[in-house]
Amino acid sequence: EAWEKRGARFGQEHVDTLDSLHRLLEMSVDARRLEGTIPLAEQLFESSNRTLGSGHRFSEWAYQYLQQSWQNDPNRLKALDLQLVGETPWPTDSETITLVQRGSLWKYQDHGQALAVDWVEPNFEDSGWPQGPAPLGYGESEIATKVSFGSDADNKQAAAYFRHGFRLPDGERPNRLRLRVRRDDGVAVYLNGVEVLRHHLPARSSTTQETYATAEVGRLEEKLYYVQEIDPALLGSVNLLAAEVHQCNGGSSDLMFDMALECQFR
Repeated sequence: EAWEKRGARFGQEHVDTLDSLHRLLEMSVDARRLEGTIPLAEQLFESSNRTLGSGHRFSEWAYQYLQQSWQNDPNRLKALDLQLVGETPWPTDSETITLVQRGSLWKYQDHGQALAVDWVEPNFEDSGWPQGPAPLGYGESEIATKVSFGSDADNKQAAAYFRHGFRLPDGERPNRLRLRVRRDDGVAVYLNGVEVLRHHLPARSSTTQETYATAEVGRLEEKLYYVQEIDPALLGSVNLLAAEVHQCNGGSSDLMFDMALECQFR
């Protein structure tokens, strides 16, 4: 679908270029190594720039994905941030601080039952929830904490729920704030009870523990982080991030969740 949408906007030559990049990434995943692919990636990168103009962001990220994976570990592809919602670059003269790290400890609920409506609020009682480091989910080798999908592998529970508390440095008030979330398939994110991101899910009033995601996240996209800038005025001294992740159907093989939160101060 992504290739078709881009084709409608940029033309078939653009689709062919991106499709070649995508196939190259899939081939690297299947082979579990990247040896020999970087020169080909460079050629595709240059071809994409000729087609679309220098600095086309997807081709740059696809190339960086291969290059960084090769440098860090030839036998494993690394997740790479991909901006899907039109991020404005942050100023480079201000330090970016990570308030919530990828791989952080999250409380989670995977029992498949309905939660109270205030489960996204900071004062919700979650002392009985289990916890573990992200990525959380099942069906992928890189999962750090396995959550339950229920008793029937052919009819898995639709949703899992996550909470993580954090504090701001004393006296600090950020003026920029963004989250990065890796999800498979649909996700909604809340900061201090306020919804800040909803992707592949219907409106909150129509979403329950039995609601499936409206689209599947697969192939390359499930390895990427969705980036969203949010209002820093939502932050207090003590804060709570909450997220719900939904499968696309009961037979889906995997579920994935990880998140980071970054800020800049004046």
